[in-house]
Amino acid sequence: MQKSYTYLIGWSKYNKWYYGVRWANKYLPKEDLWIKYFTSSKYVKEFYKTHGDPDVIQVRKVFDNFEEAQNWEYKVLKRCNIINEDKWLNKNISGTWDHNDIEIRKKISASNTGKIFSKESKKKMSQKAKRRCERDGAPKDGFKKEHGPWNKGKVGLQTNPYKGIKGRYSENELKSISEGTKNGMAKMSAECKKEIYKKRDSCQGRIWINNGNKNKRILPETLNEYIDKGWIKGRCK
Repeated sequence: MQKSYTYLIGWSKYNKWYYGVRWANKYLPKEDLWIKYFTSSKYVKEFYKTHGDPDVIQVRKVFDNFEEAQNWEYKVLKRCNIINEDKWLNKNISGTWDHNDIEIRKKISASNTGKIFSKESKKKMSQKAKRRCERDGAPKDGFKKEHGPWNKGKVGLQTNPYKGIKGRYSENELKSISEGTKNGMAKMSAECKKEIYKKRDSCQGRIWINNGNKNKRILPETLNEYIDKGWIKGRCK
């Protein structure tokens, strides 16, 4: 019977470590790790070519199925904060990259530009996102669709009908939203926050311009584009 397991390998002299999971093995873990299986990490392979075999090779925990093993690996990597620690050769957590890293987001966006995904690929991506949400504490069925923006499709000055009214969300939903928001904001870098605020339809950091008939708020870096079109700084009365 196949046994999934988590493992630790390391070069103590250089204080370099790698924690991983193995589930497609046909051998006993102790007969498999660093004998037939040398991890799937290219960073481990690169380090091995330069520094030789690791002096620490440990099977840490054995499981009956790969889902339990993968979940355990995720917990350990999160607890060890491997993304922010240079001593770890792991570059992601259970295949999940750091979503707050702007450089990685740009690379993924560029690599996916122009790609046409099949229905099967879209389904797999959706399932992976749902598993990530479940693992990180979001409701299994997602947040209810009816809880969208109350002013969607409306124009002009509106009064929020939910202001002061309790009971719109259940206690579990409030807990999930609150903790999810806190965790996300705590991990988000200042640079990432700045990028998000820029994309929002916000007045923060914007300046007034007018064309004699209409007033408009824009980002300072786009001022020259509007000046070329006949706009000027300030508001018209």
